[in-house]
This record gives sequence, structure tokens and C-alpha cells, in this order.
Amino acid sequence: AGYVLKDRAVSDLVEVIHAVAEGQVAIGADVVPAPDLPVDNLPHGLTTSEIAVLALLARGLHSDDISARLGISVDAVAVDEASLRRKLGAETAAELLIAALREGLIAL
Repeated sequence: AGYVLKDRAVSDLVEVIHAVAEGQVAIGADVVPAPDLPVDNLPHGLTTSEIAVLALLARGLHSDDISARLGISVDAVAVDEASLRRKLGAETAAELLIAALREGLIAL
């Protein structure tokens, strides 16, 4: 699975397509490099959208910035964040990031 912003260059799209073809989860460079996760077995049933939101949360972006960056609504960001918290057993944003670090979903 892959995620790339719709306004990116063709070269970015090609890069993501090649990574997905190799069985990786790929997220375009303007979002954040994705961890090496197997495309057919994302941990905790995460979606590529959730991974993209998680990566941007880890960079310290707020919902409105994530929304603009990914080209999705603020409500969609909130839904993904709530789903991430549920799936990773976190109640707060800090707990979410700690759980994601522990699971190897993000890196420092």
C-alpha cells in the first residue's frame, strides 16, 4: 500500500509505486518515509492513512496542518487519530507516540 500527496511530481509517484511493488508500505517524501512494514500484514490492522497521520503527528503537526498536508478533512484526521489510539491502546497523544515508538511504527 502507498500514500502520496496528489500534487506531487510524477517521480514521487513512481518511487512510491516501485516501493509498493516490492511489498513495502510507502509514503511520499513530503509526508515522511514510512517504516519498513509488510504491505499485506500491517500491525494492529493499521491503514496507510493512519500510518501517514501517525507519522505527521510524530513530527509535531496539528490536525489542521495534517489535513492540509494530506489533502483530507480535519474530521478524517480526527477519525484516524482516534482509531490509532484505540488500536494501540493509548488515551493521549503522548501515549500514542510512545506506543508507536515501542511498536517500531515511528523512529526518533
